[in-house]
Amino acid sequence: MSIEELESPLINVNSLRKMWDGRQRSARAIKSVAKIDASYRKASQRIKKKEFTKDETRAYYKRVHGNNADRLYQLCNQNGGTWVKFGQFLSARPDLMPREFIKALEPLQNDTQPTLFSDLTMTLEEELGENWEALFSSIDEEPIATASIGQVHRATLVDGREVAVKIQLPEIKKLFAQDVILFRTLCSLFGRNVPQIDVTSMVEYLLKTIEEELDFTNEANNIVEFTKLDHIQGIKVPVLVKELSTAMVITTEWIEGSRLVDYLSQSDREKQKKVLFLLQNSYVQQVMRHGVYQGDPHPGNFLVDDEGNLYILDYGYMGKLTSTETNNFLRLMMVITRNSNENILKVLEESGFEGLSKEMFQGDALDLMNSMSGINRKKKMKIAHMDEIMKDLMEQFREYQITVPDYFLSIGRVFITVGGLLRTYKVPFNVMGGDVSPIKKADPES
Repeated sequence: MSIEELESPLINVNSLRKMWDGRQRSARAIKSVAKIDASYRKASQRIKKKEFTKDETRAYYKRVHGNNADRLYQLCNQNGGTWVKFGQFLSARPDLMPREFIKALEPLQNDTQPTLFSDLTMTLEEELGENWEALFSSIDEEPIATASIGQVHRATLVDGREVAVKIQLPEIKKLFAQDVILFRTLCSLFGRNVPQIDVTSMVEYLLKTIEEELDFTNEANNIVEFTKLDHIQGIKVPVLVKELSTAMVITTEWIEGSRLVDYLSQSDREKQKKVLFLLQNSYVQQVMRHGVYQGDPHPGNFLVDDEGNLYILDYGYMGKLTSTETNNFLRLMMVITRNSNENILKVLEESGFEGLSKEMFQGDALDLMNSMSGINRKKKMKIAHMDEIMKDLMEQFREYQITVPDYFLSIGRVFITVGGLLRTYKVPFNVMGGDVSPIKKADPES
């Protein structure tokens, strides 16, 4: 069911029926969000009464953020489905959320519990036919990967091919239909009380993204399109098994390899650097050259084979840039890394940022410019890691109430994730691309 199919107005017979079907989840959400709303109302009243000094206000809000972040984490974890995706989304939005929320919601990236295989067989029957078992000589009932909307099982086809089968979780579309109503209702009730955030636009963007991910044909098409790109040597894409891929099932070739984190923990320094530079350069190429990039660089979405090739997995969300957006992002990176003398205010305005003023780059507000130059405003020293630069930059945008274009936010989330992984292994992220050897195009025969 698509978002457009939901009837208008917001409260009608159909929407009330859906909310009733999911009444426990709805009641839990309304109760939790109401508590968060009341908490911030109380905080705002105390601040208006000037009960605190400036430093005490910061400390007070930090405690309030922490308590509310825990409430939101518990809600997302208990309600599952769309709520987990919502929490994951917010955990990668330092431009919107205080650090306390980012830290509290980050575990949702890995907290997904597996679903019994017996609960997935009806989906296989509906999608692959009543005799779906005849297509496989074997299928492992223990999942090799789990996520909020699906999980992956290893299998062998009757022709001997080893494959990975991603199966959509049961009831996920039904829960999504309930959550669309619930999210919009909560926006209507509480959205206006959240300062500096356009909650309605944010929620609509999230719902549209989830709707696309729930249709696995989009992911299948993404795999095909991504395979056609001229990737650098060492980057691989699993082959799609088209005849066993549907709206709720995706089948690809099985890749014999190690998860990236396992490979890194077992490798010497040179091998670590080589594969991480490969990862970095691939994303630089995807964004800067192709304007098409895999939008979820979670460490679990990469495998390394015995030859050191890096396989990119999971194509549920693909970022796509226009040539203008690609060019603007490149200009911004040139300014940030001080490889360009362009006026930063002009570049930001032409790149789609709103709410800017010259005063932001003068006096005390020079913190914003320092962030864009990779200088930590607290330590007053150069930062070598892209994830810290991007996080600091996003926080500055939030502080100055600057509206950031969606494409920059999407790329920022990707570079924060990739940069954070590189930082863990003390490898500096070079946003312009870089390695011990130059970027090479892939061998057409490989």
